[in-house]
Amino acid sequence: MAKRTEVKPELIAFSQYKLGGVQSFYHNLLENDPYNFFDKKWILTRSIDDKDALPPAPFNCCNELIINYNLSIGAWRVAYQIQKYISNREGIVLVNHPIELLVLHYYFRSKKLVIFICHDTVYLNWAQEYAFLIGAFIVHNVYFFEELKKMFPERQNDIYFLPFGIPLSHVKRKVNFFKKLNIAFVARMHQSKGIYDLPKIDDLLKKKGIEVCWTIVGDGPEKLTFSSLVTERKNFSLYTPPDTKTLFELIQHSDIFLLPSSLDGTPVALLEAMSVGLVPIIYEFNPGIKNIVTENIGYITEVGDIETVAKIIESLNFDRRHLEQLSESCLKKANKDYNVKDRVKDYYDLFLKYDELKKNVSVTRPTVNRLDHPFIPLRLANYLRAIKNRIFR
Repeated sequence: MAKRTEVKPELIAFSQYKLGGVQSFYHNLLENDPYNFFDKKWILTRSIDDKDALPPAPFNCCNELIINYNLSIGAWRVAYQIQKYISNREGIVLVNHPIELLVLHYYFRSKKLVIFICHDTVYLNWAQEYAFLIGAFIVHNVYFFEELKKMFPERQNDIYFLPFGIPLSHVKRKVNFFKKLNIAFVARMHQSKGIYDLPKIDDLLKKKGIEVCWTIVGDGPEKLTFSSLVTERKNFSLYTPPDTKTLFELIQHSDIFLLPSSLDGTPVALLEAMSVGLVPIIYEFNPGIKNIVTENIGYITEVGDIETVAKIIESLNFDRRHLEQLSESCLKKANKDYNVKDRVKDYYDLFLKYDELKKNVSVTRPTVNRLDHPFIPLRLANYLRAIKNRIFR
């Protein structure tokens, strides 16, 4: 285990500056540090072309830095801009996305252990592409844990399965034997999260004579389009809460958590809803989710199977005793397995071994175009590139 020195080692966490589960994951991780061993910095990056919703408020959990970048000026120039904020002090860099991996490829920091955190399917491709930079892998979903082990059979000891936790809800849903069911959707407002399946499911329920209320919580690029789609449906209410406390207070009046997503890892919102006592109904967006939503917890259907979702809601509507049994199981599981204090400690226990985990990585030299050199003015580079194209076309 690393020894404390006069100058603390550094823990740098990279994530995108946008509303989403990865940002909630990091907020929980950085805010609940049990040891205060590292100087912590959170670098949030955002492409100028990104249209996703921003977080509703600053995180204020450590030293935070927001960097906007424009890849059209060239990868080398962008890497040069961002690398200024990554010292070569002893410590760790937590990475997830191509932008920070690209930066470390151009400007590798030999005293830093690079830990890649794999959140869902798309992250597997980035893990493969930049494996030469990565000293250790962390996975919080058992399916992707197994996938990484298949991808890197020679690196089994570098891959760690660490479920994450959440701050448990300060409020709980109330028993509901007689009132209309309230269904909560909590996710980024994006087509991949299945938001357009919600009104279709509502229509199927109405055909069965079942009236439910919908609490839609989130923000994102599809928010305006979705809002206009359901504006005439008086049983739909849309919210964008400023913080998790307000989120819990909103969904405490719900009974079911519905997530018809086609792409996800371990949704933070799922665990948050369970800690309130909401019964989950989700699509099988990856096989590993079955380890969380077991039969005594809730339901998993095939992606796009809105008919089965409607049937499940119908059965729970008429069997409220079973609804309450599932709700109680959700509360117990959330408290037992996903308390942030317990889970975050596992992460920092691993981080404290950064000296032991550090390896001699084989960093390949990036393929570069000399005109993209950061010290060549962009206007001059574009002028020279235009001349070159005219000569050799």
